Amino acid sequence: MRIILMQPAGPRWSRVMVAAEPAHGAEDCSGAGANSLLDVLSRSVFTLVRAFGCSSWHEIARKVATVATVAEVRVRRVYDEPEDSDGARVLVDRIWPRGMTKARAALDEWCKDVAPSTELRKWYSHDPAKFEEFTHRYGGELEQMERAQALQHLRDLAADRRLTLLTASKDVDISEATVLAAILNR
Repeated sequence: MRIILMQPAGPRWSRVMVAAEPAHGAEDCSGAGANSLLDVLSRSVFTLVRAFGCSSWHEIARKVATVATVAEVRVRRVYDEPEDSDGARVLVDRIWPRGMTKARAALDEWCKDVAPSTELRKWYSHDPAKFEEFTHRYGGELEQMERAQALQHLRDLAADRRLTLLTASKDVDISEATVLAAILNR
């Protein structure tokens, strides 16, 4: 989870980001496990408060115009068992995963419009040596109208909850889902 503090005026508070991993079961900051997340956030924000010369929470409340929570985008294999912490589960492959039933996939959506073109997918063939060039070419494809709209749809999904991008790739670290997650997590 990332908390973004923003102030419309003033050079020192234009945008500051605080990152914290929630404790298990404390994703929504309510309930028994929330104290550890709040402690981490309090320490992080307190450090920022002192760095920017504020003396109290009241002062920071006056300085900060907006506090926004940005859901994290992560990547998993579609063959892995669904987890409660997945949030929205979206398959981003163009081709349906071999041997996977719709019920077992437990998808919220199948967003194949954001997937790389068949030509790019075949050229890449998940060769780790080609990943950097694949990332560059895929980034170019994501600027095309249909894929740009699909990418914006994923941004909208990620705006208010955790988003898990699913792929059938054996090595998710060099998959299109990882490229998408990096773009969406910016």
